[in-house]
Formats: sequence, C-alpha cells, structure tokens
Amino acid sequence: MQSALDRPDWLIENLAKVPAIIGHLRREVVPGLQPRAEGRVSGSKDVAAAPLNIDPLDEADELWAMVCSLVEEFAERSGETAPALLRRQWIDRVGSVARVRGFATSDEQRIYDDALEVSQWLIRHAWSLALGPNYVDPVDELVDRIESLFGRIPHEVGYRFKAYRPWPCATCYERTMMPEWVDDTITGYVCDSCGDRAKRG
Repeated sequence: MQSALDRPDWLIENLAKVPAIIGHLRREVVPGLQPRAEGRVSGSKDVAAAPLNIDPLDEADELWAMVCSLVEEFAERSGETAPALLRRQWIDRVGSVARVRGFATSDEQRIYDDALEVSQWLIRHAWSLALGPNYVDPVDELVDRIESLFGRIPHEVGYRFKAYRPWPCATCYERTMMPEWVDDTITGYVCDSCGDRAKRG
C-alpha cells in the first residue's frame, strides 16, 4: 500500500508524462482502415480517403480537461494564480461556470508548450495536491487516467520520453537538460551539452 509520503513523488512522476501522452495521442489521429460501407464503384481507380480516427483526439482533450480542472480547483482553493494560458483553451460555459474542455488550437508546438507549462505548474504544487484532503479524489482520478493512457505509448517512446522537451541548463544555458531513467522512473537530469547534473524534483 502506498504511504502518504510516497504520494508526492508518485504524482510528480505521472504529471511529467502528460505532455508526452497528449503528443502521442494527437499523433494517433490518422485515417482509419475501416472498409467503406457503400463499396467501390466498378471500374473506378479512385481510392476514397479513409475517415480519421478521432478517438485519440477526444482522449487527449479529455485528459487536458482533467489536468486543467485540477489546476483551476487548486488555484481557487489556495489563492495561487493559475497559468494565464488556460484562458486561451476550448472553454465550455454553463451559466457563470467556465471549464476547459480541450485544446482550442491545432498548433502542435503550442499544445505541447501549454501541456508542459501546466504540468510543471502542477508539479510545483505536487506536495499540497498529493497530501491535501480536498484533492484525494481528483488526484487519484487524474493519475488513474494518466497511467491508463501511458500504457498505450510504445515502450521506446513512453518510457524514454523521446517526446520530452529539454529545458535550459543552469550551467551552460543550452536547452539540453534531459531526464535520466531507471526503468520507468526519472532519477535525475543531465545536460546533453555540458554534462551538468540536477537532482530530481
């Protein structure tokens, strides 16, 4: 059974996977291979375009909505300022209540940057989220969803995070700080340019 003091690390490790999961799901939106119900016209050489498989897109939006909902709940309860980028997402309004429902853009770089910024914001507050009694259910539900989706990422992409975005090194200032892994756990960070190391968290 997981101890309370293990929850922050458990949450951090899962939040760090969010940008890669969203990126992977959005790359899965490719034409499906379902046969056409109406069949092909005899003698026709034209091949009809297969419909897009939009299920992964819906799953990416659903995960993003869950992540943003946790941000909004924590910001409201704690008085912290939520990332401003939440205001430019796909927002659904019911009366005076506005909730993020997904991405409002198809720009993959913007989506990745937004997912990274929001995940890092949550990671900065991971101890409060993981140990706060008000967040037990939303954190558990989010992590369950992350773990479920992460299992679908091919091992070489998911566990080694080829989609992981490096950040600037504090020593050489090059944007080449990358995670080091043992099994599926980040154990630290190393700069690919100068070799400087940073501890996890």
